[in-house]
Amino acid sequence: MRREAVTSSILPSESRREAPDVYVEYLSQPSTSTDLARVTETAATLRQTLRLINKFRRSNVHLQDIDLHISTLLSMPSFLEIQGSYEEVRDFSQFKRDLPAWLTVDLLCAIEFVKKIPDLAKFKDSDKEELIRSTCFTLAIAIQAIESYFDQHTRVVMPDGTDVIQAIISTGGVIHSDYNQMFVTVLDPLHREKFTIDELVLALQLLFFTIDKENFSSRYGALTALNETFIKVSYIHKQKMKEAEPFRQKLQDLLIEQCVYDYRPF
Repeated sequence: MRREAVTSSILPSESRREAPDVYVEYLSQPSTSTDLARVTETAATLRQTLRLINKFRRSNVHLQDIDLHISTLLSMPSFLEIQGSYEEVRDFSQFKRDLPAWLTVDLLCAIEFVKKIPDLAKFKDSDKEELIRSTCFTLAIAIQAIESYFDQHTRVVMPDGTDVIQAIISTGGVIHSDYNQMFVTVLDPLHREKFTIDELVLALQLLFFTIDKENFSSRYGALTALNETFIKVSYIHKQKMKEAEPFRQKLQDLLIEQCVYDYRPF
């Protein structure tokens, strides 16, 4: 495959530099949702959570200092509420993460989002952990896509500029249909439908709970289709990661082990 054929969908670097401010501007806008009354009470909280996730992903948090057991993460105060403990990275060329580290960051973000959903308190601790295990990987993939969408990318790009497609190309890899679906076309429904931040907050909630279809407008169908995309893409991610089972270093990334490989530490 020609390199230019793969990279042509990326926006110019100048646009990428301006993107984080555009995202914060989106998050700062007043709520535009008028027909999703059932989620109005939690919309402000979850919008704020996404804003803090945006900051957290751009911070210098050191993963090696965090106890990544799911049970611990569920019981401890939110990382998002102690932003003063971390600093915004101004120059990512001096603070690059590899892809497993980015996945761990986004799994943390997914768990923090779920912890802000009020209905989570209705579940027993053991049930909460099982719900996290079954949903947080898909939520992490969705967060990556949503952030890339608001950063005005047409494929998934991490805050430090890491472009998985480009990384695969640079190592001589071939961009086959699975990778294209995982990192490029996953953004197509977002750009096509031009979802608002309120709708995307709802989409993330729908990934965690089953909600009665009759209580929502016609946008419910579009959001459901979007989530089907996230679920399908996260399944492909898992399959690709499990194919590498014989070659990976086990227990190097505890949160990934728990959320992708179903490792259950004692």
